[in-house]
Amino acid sequence: MPSQSLSCSSAYSSEESETSSSACRRRRRISSRQITHKSPLNKTVSKWERLHVQHHLKIQYASTYTEQPLDLITKVAGEVSPFSKEQDEYIKFVNKYLLFSMPLTSFHHQSKIVEDSISTCENDIKELEERDKSWWVLKLKVFVAGIRALLEDVKDYRRKNHPCEDFCTSIVGVFADLCCLRVQYCKGVRHVVMENLQDLKQVTSEPDIRLFKCGLDHEFSKVMVSVVQVKPDLTYNPVIPSGKTKKRRKTFRERSRRSGFSSENVHSKCSTSSMDTLESVDTEELSIEVDLNDRVLGQHAGELLLDLNNKHKGDEKQHLEEELKKNLTMTGMIVDGTRVFFTLLEMTRKHYQKLKENEDLDEDDKAIIYYSNPKDILMEPERRTLIKDFMSLNNIQ
Repeated sequence: MPSQSLSCSSAYSSEESETSSSACRRRRRISSRQITHKSPLNKTVSKWERLHVQHHLKIQYASTYTEQPLDLITKVAGEVSPFSKEQDEYIKFVNKYLLFSMPLTSFHHQSKIVEDSISTCENDIKELEERDKSWWVLKLKVFVAGIRALLEDVKDYRRKNHPCEDFCTSIVGVFADLCCLRVQYCKGVRHVVMENLQDLKQVTSEPDIRLFKCGLDHEFSKVMVSVVQVKPDLTYNPVIPSGKTKKRRKTFRERSRRSGFSSENVHSKCSTSSMDTLESVDTEELSIEVDLNDRVLGQHAGELLLDLNNKHKGDEKQHLEEELKKNLTMTGMIVDGTRVFFTLLEMTRKHYQKLKENEDLDEDDKAIIYYSNPKDILMEPERRTLIKDFMSLNNIQ
């Protein structure tokens, strides 16, 4: 996907400036990546970068978005059960009372409008609660309380240069709970380990959240359906001047337009990609790189790999030979502020075994991480889609 950026010099025309800036940045990126290739993997995946993973482990990100998260979800088992009548009714109920639509930037710049929207929602739920004491109403109440807490946290932090992962993690957690998933907060308590990877005695990973199937029946399940990494959305952080925020968003739109980016062609491109044919070069800029940097992508790749390893320990003793021939998959999410990217790592079992046994990889070993277009929990039309996507995780067979 071609890069476009703002001009390096006012002496150039707009097109010339963008081309020059793009070339300058590409040269810097190539130089940086050559250094990255030579550096070994760190024993903690939080310090990995995308090129570490691609060079050392042969795990790379797909070049373009998949439009619908459900397309990723169905790759896991090949089938996701349709919603039951009760699930459909629950989704309609939730959407009926969650009508607010306000980007995370408004929590800082238009807090009074956000306050009014939250208060309206709270009042509607309070009236509903007087005549309906079901757990459906309680789920709504807890989620809206999470939105209220997010606003209060932003108020507390907006004049300070502090990261905001913690309260972004919380809002993702209450949203997942709204969608009837069991939420496991992992920071400091739930790390996983992979041994003898690339001559490292142990590599550790500690994602922010893991999500497990639960459903409308609230049945305890050990079936993990997503490993979640949360990062703050710096586009609304008050320590970054608003002018840079506008430039970032404008750059995204320009890149999308100039590259022919659209939901139709992105979906078709990704649908025809496969582990046999998809290739990437170090100088190529991926669609997801517009939003997320190499450190975030490298860390998430490590989290997916280590949780995949944790999931498939001892598989050879438990499964039939036919099942052992199938590709391995691990679903995940990257949450950028309140925008959710669904992800999926797909790897051949042969590739995985080589990594586990610390064997040399060859050109046939190539794992892919697919990813969906981001959707925002706080924006009403996108939230409606996300609710269905999160709920679908309960229906993986």
